[in-house]
Amino acid sequence: MRNEQQNRRKVSNSSGYSSRLESLPPQELERRRRAARIRQIKRKRRRRKMILSALLVLFLAGGAGTALFYIGRDFLAGPVCSYSIKQEFASYQSAVADERAGLFADGLCVVSGDQPLDSVSLEEDQEGLLLDLNDQTVMYSKGAYERVYPASITKIMTALLACERLDLNGSLTMSESAAYGITESNSSSIYADTGEQFTMDQVLMAVMLQSANEMTLAVAEEACGSVKKFVELMNQKARQLGCTNTHFNNPNGLPDELHYTSARDMAKIARAAWLNPSFRRYTTRDYYEIPPTNKFAETRYLLNHHKMMEGQQYAYEGVLGGKTGYTEAAGNTLVTYARRGNMYLVAVVMKSVNGAYSDTAALLDYGFNNFSRVSVYEGAAPVSASYLPAEKYIRKDYRDSVLFYSLRTPTVTLPNGIGTDRLASSRRLVENAAGLPILETSYAFNGWQVGTASLYQKTLFSDLLL
Repeated sequence: MRNEQQNRRKVSNSSGYSSRLESLPPQELERRRRAARIRQIKRKRRRRKMILSALLVLFLAGGAGTALFYIGRDFLAGPVCSYSIKQEFASYQSAVADERAGLFADGLCVVSGDQPLDSVSLEEDQEGLLLDLNDQTVMYSKGAYERVYPASITKIMTALLACERLDLNGSLTMSESAAYGITESNSSSIYADTGEQFTMDQVLMAVMLQSANEMTLAVAEEACGSVKKFVELMNQKARQLGCTNTHFNNPNGLPDELHYTSARDMAKIARAAWLNPSFRRYTTRDYYEIPPTNKFAETRYLLNHHKMMEGQQYAYEGVLGGKTGYTEAAGNTLVTYARRGNMYLVAVVMKSVNGAYSDTAALLDYGFNNFSRVSVYEGAAPVSASYLPAEKYIRKDYRDSVLFYSLRTPTVTLPNGIGTDRLASSRRLVENAAGLPILETSYAFNGWQVGTASLYQKTLFSDLLL
């Protein structure tokens, strides 16, 4: 009943309003209709502006989020930088970081900024770094923090993880996804087939000597079950090694906008790999044969592509091995391990246009000719009160108690002509996961650390308690 009354009232009101409009003069009626249309248009414009404003806010928020992801992901999980594969890009690291790298080398009398003092002279666009494998002393640095494509020197990380995670005495069978997962026609390969069986030794020789891209996919699947999971492991390992300008997106180094590193990071990866005895077997081998398999009737002959190895075109005295790389986007990339006497060096050259061999030779000449490994002789270290864990352990005659000793004579890398009397040293107790704390001695020259020594406890604290 109430609803019927409300409906009649609405109809009555509507009818009354219509009758009033009809009684108005035509000019007034037209004016009111025009005003109504204007109000309606204004309401539509306001709604349209509100919608456009909301869309603009969403667009800007999405753009900011995307920019943060691609050029500032260091704040979250790791460095990621997106750029055109045809263009070079600027270093993400700040100028302060680059300046610090230059000052480090300058403090060792090696370079002034990025300008070499001696025979080393990398091209303007090239990046390079010379590192002492023993104590990570930087002997030369140019553009070491700039992000560049690594190409096939990526396989150093792939082989290192394989040595750490796989049974090197085992074998694997090629899956179809590994055998035919590389679609590029000019990709480096040994033409492995689906179902073909290889020993792990053959697989890693193919990765490091022939730079076989399909074999890196096989390694990834064998180690982690999928290439995607293996790539995640590569990035995790890079972060553990202190790499701040590296992001891998595949296990082989084929062109990818999100696959990059820096000379500094590559030197860290190369050093970590060299410290693995199994990896050294694959990077120092100059020749290897894979006999006929269940799918391939002929012997495969693998020759190390590094042309500075003994007997090759650019043979250099002391070169032990390394890894080459090349793509159109990366140019030539080269990692080289070398030894003379008691000095072990690794040279990294990126973005080279001439094969990187002459540049690497210049770097190694500079390191071997201008630096030496110098022994630092010191006797057993008397314990100091500041190194004891608590006051209750301090004996009255602690100054005469020798609690730490060195297993071997420590050595440091110094420019030729600099004696150990120019070194400053400092000590601190460090935790030891394998046992008692270690007394670590750090040696510095011109304010930069050039070596360390570890001193171990000779007698337990508890045995000296009163």
